[in-house]
Amino acid sequence: IIFFIHVCFQTSAQIEFQKSYTGGGLGEKASCADSGYAMIGGGVIIRVDKFGDTLWSKSIINQGTGLIEGYIIQPTFDNGFIVLEHVFISVSPYNISVLMKIDSNGNYQWSKAFNMGDWYPTTLKIAEDSGFIFTLRSVNSGSVVIKTNQYGDVEWSNRFIFNGDLLDIIVTDNNAYILTGYELHYPQYDNALLVKIDSSGNTIWSKRYGGNSATKGVMGQRVVEDIYGGYCVVGNYYDIQNYDDSLYVFKTNSNGDLQWSKKFCPVSNAYTDYGVLAFSDGGFLLGCTVKQPYFVPTLPLLIRIDSNGDTLWTKAYSSGANNISLKSLSSTTDNGFLIGGSFYQYAPPAYGNYLIKTDSLGNSGCNEIHFPITPTTQTNIENNISFLSTPDDPSTSYDITLSNSSVTITECPYDTTILSDTAILYSGIDNINLSMNFNLFPNPTTNSIHISSSSLIGIYSIRIYNLLGQQMMQQKHTFSSVENYEMDVEELPKGYYQIALSNGKEILSKGFVKE
Repeated sequence: IIFFIHVCFQTSAQIEFQKSYTGGGLGEKASCADSGYAMIGGGVIIRVDKFGDTLWSKSIINQGTGLIEGYIIQPTFDNGFIVLEHVFISVSPYNISVLMKIDSNGNYQWSKAFNMGDWYPTTLKIAEDSGFIFTLRSVNSGSVVIKTNQYGDVEWSNRFIFNGDLLDIIVTDNNAYILTGYELHYPQYDNALLVKIDSSGNTIWSKRYGGNSATKGVMGQRVVEDIYGGYCVVGNYYDIQNYDDSLYVFKTNSNGDLQWSKKFCPVSNAYTDYGVLAFSDGGFLLGCTVKQPYFVPTLPLLIRIDSNGDTLWTKAYSSGANNISLKSLSSTTDNGFLIGGSFYQYAPPAYGNYLIKTDSLGNSGCNEIHFPITPTTQTNIENNISFLSTPDDPSTSYDITLSNSSVTITECPYDTTILSDTAILYSGIDNINLSMNFNLFPNPTTNSIHISSSSLIGIYSIRIYNLLGQQMMQQKHTFSSVENYEMDVEELPKGYYQIALSNGKEILSKGFVKE
């Protein structure tokens, strides 16, 4: 039995839903795409529209008999997708990471393998030049940062050799990169790490934060750049002696100097899986999975904080007797949020991808619970750290086949108090087009084009492409809540162009004519 329901508030006209997707593997990351979302899990890619309804789904068929674990999917400037996955194969080196490009309909374009053995993907981002940058980790043996062009050819790679892992990377406003992770001091404490590298992979600075006790430590899991050029890192804090496993967040300036740090500690709960978003007011949205005690199911949690780390609101999403995990957190073009992850139920056994689409206050329309947390200010230690960095170039050609796959959707699962087989409740939703959240004028134009928006917030890279897909112009601009940004296009030849805006988490595009 499949139930369908959309629950949306008329006052905000923002789309809200919770949906599970079975037919693939256990869900991993999800991302915003043109007029909808894309997700991956267990070797299956699922593309859905803005309401979470399936447009297409593809199974990845590996060479030979390899087992595929799809990890990360990101939209590209041509409306296609880039996928980073881990493949277990039957011959040496047995484990490989694969970077794969598909078009907007899920058709295979190319793939490259990185035959490094026991290395696992951790993060993937779109670089400023439309290429790709990603990290691979070997358990407690350091990490590799690899930069490719838009065709997957390696431009440079650096290996950071240390006892720990680098788990996230972001593209900064000045075309550099920031990484976060942790340094392991087993059996003692762990330190969170923040590393800045330039566009060629050279280290600019690196710092460690946190652990100063044999029983306490912190780990950095996700990082975001704020509107001031500083950084916010979210991860976990643990105190073995006091059975404390809490969400941990710290804020630095642009040089990595610590400004404040806090931990959020619900009693007898543990945190895992993290996400963080930045806002134009200087605040942040934190996301995590809460592991509750005594076999109580896991659930996603959102915490909205201000620029000082003080809590503004929290939302948790219960699934009754079933487990839901947050694997990714994104902002959407209607000022809401997207939680991508997985679900697992025991009876009857079922698992797959899970999407939660909320409004700007974290409302999803169902399965929400109040989840009290207590933030406490932490005393942190910060000092410099040096890495031994050695280059690597581990890429080879690799062929993959995609086949059609079937996926079953269950909407607002497990909450029988509001499920219905006929109800579709929304107001004004058809007037919202998630790919049209900015206006271009005049269109056609002769000298300049204006980008007008009330929903774009933060730093966006602006690119203009011709009909051959060649990049003709590139600029960067920080948008506020109400914006009218002018670009000079007088030097462009006459013709049709596509303008694409990206903040590293989503890509928005629209066409215009130059006369």
